[in-house]
This record gives sequence, structure tokens and C-alpha cells, in this order.
Amino acid sequence: MRPLIPFLAVALAGCSQIPDLTVPSMDFPASYANTEASQLTAPQAWWGLFGSPELDALEQAALAANHDFKAAVARIEQAEATLRIAGSPLLPNVTATGTGSSAMSHSSTTSTRTGATVKRSYQGSVAASYEVDFWGKNAASVQSAEASLAASRFDRDVVALTLTANVASTYFQALALGDRVAVARRNLDIARQTLELAEKLAGFGQTSELEAAQQRSNVALIEAQLPALELQRVQVVDALAILTGLPPSKLALNGTTLAGLPAPVVQAGLPSDLLRRRPDIARAEANLAAANANIGIARAQLFPTVSLTAEGGLLNPYLISLADAHNTFWSLGTSIAGTLFDNGKLRGNVDLSEAKLRESAETYQGVVLTALKEVEDSLAGTHWLAQQEDAQNRAVTFAREAQRLSDVRYREGAVEYLTVLESQRTLLQAEDGAVQVRLARLTASVNLVKALGGGM
Repeated sequence: MRPLIPFLAVALAGCSQIPDLTVPSMDFPASYANTEASQLTAPQAWWGLFGSPELDALEQAALAANHDFKAAVARIEQAEATLRIAGSPLLPNVTATGTGSSAMSHSSTTSTRTGATVKRSYQGSVAASYEVDFWGKNAASVQSAEASLAASRFDRDVVALTLTANVASTYFQALALGDRVAVARRNLDIARQTLELAEKLAGFGQTSELEAAQQRSNVALIEAQLPALELQRVQVVDALAILTGLPPSKLALNGTTLAGLPAPVVQAGLPSDLLRRRPDIARAEANLAAANANIGIARAQLFPTVSLTAEGGLLNPYLISLADAHNTFWSLGTSIAGTLFDNGKLRGNVDLSEAKLRESAETYQGVVLTALKEVEDSLAGTHWLAQQEDAQNRAVTFAREAQRLSDVRYREGAVEYLTVLESQRTLLQAEDGAVQVRLARLTASVNLVKALGGGM
């Protein structure tokens, strides 16, 4: 039997109905449009670039307990089981059976009483069946299952990358809201001090009651912002808890500010590197290979199936003598079955598989183009947001000085109250805007890492 195995393998491979797989070629640019020099390379645990022990702990907790990630791991286990199922027809199916039966018969004559005779029979047998894979259907099923397993593993990597990026972005949002609350409280203190001065001046008749009323309105507007910001922060922390697999009430953050977190610039590499770095591209290519193998399955079903069967066993009226070699039996059989008419069903399956392959090819190309766009967008974001942050920080410096001078001159009676009110509003907007730009810059760094496929 063993000398036949290499021959059968060659013969079956020659009858494969799987078409040659052609991965669509993509026209990659030589470099990205927004690439900068002197850049860092993201490590495998890329979130370490931000230097936050709390973020590191949150990422590890998410990878250990997030339910979406666990579901992706379970899908890999399903794909592994499917592969074992697909590979089972490559070897014969062997079954063993044992039966025992008893039969009673009665007989009587005129000279004797009625008698009963019991006949017993015991049988043990082993049967084997095997479908000869002349047309490569079973081999194609295995190849499809292998590609689907690879796609499941890449899907897990996609989920992990998306999860870790979401944890980082959500964590930064929570810290940014803490900063915005602090900004609002600082400005509220300034507004209340101005209100106290306006009320004193109005009491002395040095200014009108209108100015005091306007400042009361300004104080109330800032006070109204605080509950809204606190609510947003609670909701963001709750979302972060879900990402880490915890009930919302179980997560409490130690960090309250973005101050001290760097905004690293990640090395982009070459556009063609995305083929090996992005797990969603690898997943799309694996799905393409699975769709290609499914064509081989559909084509093989157009041809007749050839099955071999064999059975042998022992038969004896006494169980204790069942192993007696004189009571053996055996049988061999061959069957060929083919479809004569199915109203185009099998041919339709082929057409369906070929159409799915074309769909997978288009999906693959779309994923690659989307990856290129995401990298370009993220590179542009990190570049322009850095400039915006510099300008915004200058605006904060100027707004603080303007607010200080307007307050001094108002106390001296040199400017009108509207100047003070406008300077306070400008300062609040500038400081709040600076926090949001900082958040956008950190998020852009996270998005760039994600667009590049994570740390390699």
C-alpha cells in the first residue's frame, strides 16, 4: 500500500481543479507624500512610545479580557476545527460494529409435546470506505480551510490592533477632558474675581449694574460647561472600562492630564511594506486564496465520484467462539456516482465561486488603497497638527497676557468692561482649544501606528 501513496499524490495533484491564484498587482508609490526625516520606529507594544504606565496596564488588560478579542480567538478555534473536518476525507473512514441476536421457534408432533428451539448468532465486523479524490475536491477543501484559518488569524490581529488603538485614543480623551475641566475651573476663578470687582464698582457707583449683570452671565456660562465636561469624562471612562472587559463602575483612572505625554512621530517606511505589515491586507489575501480554492471544489463536483468499500468480520452462533478463523467473511466493493441532470445546479456553483473570487480580488484592491489613504491622512495629520499646536500654544500665551492687562487696566478705569469680558472669553477658548489640539495630535500618532499595521 505504501508504494502507491506517492503515485496517488502525484495523480491527484495532476487532477486538481483549482486555478492558479493571481493576486492583483497594485501600483505602489515610491514613497509617501508626507514623510518626514528623523523618525522613530514603533515597537511591538507600540503604546510604550507614550511613556504612560497606566496606558500600558490598560492595554494589557484589554488584550486579556476584551470580549471582542476573545471572540476573534474563538473564531480561530472554529477555523482549526473546520480544517480538521475538511482533512478527514483524505483518509479512509473505518467503523467497527458488533451485533448479537436470538430467535426462538416452536415445533410439535402428535407423539411429543411442543418444543422450543433458540438460535443465537453473534457477529463482529470492521468496515472501511474511501472516496478516491481523482478530481482534487477534498484537497481543495483542505486548501480552502487552510486559507480560511489564516484569514481568521489575521482577523484576530486586526481586532487586536483596532482594540489597542481604541484603548489609547479613549484614554487620551479621558485625560483631555480632565484638562478641559481644569481649564474651565481656572477661567471660572478669574471670572468670579472679575464679578466680585464689578459688583464692588457698581456699589460705589463707579460703573453700571449692567456690567455686573454681564459678568454674572459669563460666570454662569462657564459653570454650565463644567457639568457637561464632567459627564463626557464619565462616559469616556465607562467606554474605556468596556474595552478592558470591566464593568464601568470597576475602572478608576489615576491620570488626569495630557501634560507630560509625548507625541512621537512613527517611521512610515515604504508604501509596499503595507503588504506585510497590515493584517487586514493579509486577511484579504487569505480570503482571496480561500475563494480560489472553492472554485476547485465546485469544479470537482462536476465529475463523478469514485468510492471504495471493504468489510470483513467474524460470524458464530457462540460468543465464546467468535474469534474462530473458520467463521470469517469479507466483501469488497466499488461505486461510481455522477449527476446526469441537475438543471444547471453544479455549473451554477462554479459560476458562483468564480464570481466570489472576483469579488475577493476587488475587495483586496480596495483594502490596499484604503490602507494607503489612511497612512497618507495620518502622516498629514501628524505634520499639520504639530504646526497647529505650536500656533495654538502661542495663542494661549498671548491670550493670558491680554487677559492680565485688561484686568489691570479695568481696575484702573482705563478700559471698558467689554474689553475684560472679551479677553476672558478669548482665554477660555484658547486654553480649551490647546487641549483639544493636543488630543488631536496624540490621536493622530495612534492613527498612524494603526494605519501602518502596528509595531513590527
